[in-house]
Order: sequence, then structure tokens, then C-alpha cells
Amino acid sequence: AKSNHNSDPIPAIVTRVWRDEIAKWRSDLRATRLLGLDFPAPHEGEVLICSYDSLPEVSGHGNALVPFSLGHCKLILDEVHYAKNDLAQRTIKCRLLGHQCEQGTWGLTGTPLLGKLEDLIGVLKTCRILPENTHPDDCTEEALREILEKYMLRLTRRDVQSDLPHCQYQTIECEAPADLTD
Repeated sequence: AKSNHNSDPIPAIVTRVWRDEIAKWRSDLRATRLLGLDFPAPHEGEVLICSYDSLPEVSGHGNALVPFSLGHCKLILDEVHYAKNDLAQRTIKCRLLGHQCEQGTWGLTGTPLLGKLEDLIGVLKTCRILPENTHPDDCTEEALREILEKYMLRLTRRDVQSDLPHCQYQTIECEAPADLTD
């Protein structure tokens, strides 16, 4: 499904993967994929799955993104590094929605966040680990290291190597069409 925007970094197919994984691991939850811009209130035991571009537009709800309670919800942002820029609409929407979810915000990413300090701080603000008004000058390397030790789960290849399938190589020979062999 395609949203009204073409800037969404997370393809809609990923929402299907999340739905299938939730069904596989947590059959007690109902996973609902949101494919349009309609963002309904979730029911108890329901997981709403949407892409970043499916988030509602920022409107006249004050400091809320949606006009209903999300007190019983937890916001989980896949590829959270896409919500790091304080001025980006995507980040603003994620932070507004996160503030409505009293159970907190979790951020998932496989992308290294240590390239620029501003990016790391932006992600930590989106996950409500650092206050909104945190500036890079406010953070020492030691303070950030302590924060990351509390909140970050970092797996290396060595950590998961036994779970990975063995590499398999296969040689497939094929003949090129005659017009390509000239």
C-alpha cells in the first residue's frame, strides 16, 4: 500500500513482516496494519503497525498527535534513526505520539548511531531518554556512555553467530543469448 507521500523510509512490506512476527511470537495480541492515513484508537491487546508516513498530520490537538488516550500503550519505533532530526515532521510526530504513550517509547535500529553526536542525541530524545531541550553541548561522553549502558542492547556478530545459518554457495551456469556473445 502506498501513502500520500513518497518520502517514507520504511516500505509498507515491513509492516506485514511485523504483523507476521507478532502473530508468531505473541498470538495473544491482535496486530492491525494501518495502510492509510486513518489512525484509530487501539483496543486493549491490539498492536497498531504503521509506517512513518501513515502517522497523522500535526493538527490542533495541542501537545497531542491523536485526540484519544494512549495511556495503556507503548510506542515502538523501528528504524528509529529516521526520527532523529529535531526539525523534521517525522520526528515531531513520533515525539508527540510518544508523549501520549504512558508506557514509554522504544527505538529499534540496526544502523550505527555513533556517527554524529546530534543524531544520537536526537534518537535518545525521541525515545524519551533525554529531555526535549537537550543540546549536544549539554552531554559529556561519559554521561552518554552511562545512559547507553542502561538502555542500549548491542549485539555483535559473535553474539548471534550460533543463530545464523551456515553460508551456502551455489554455482549456477547459464548460457548467454547469442546476441550477447558477439
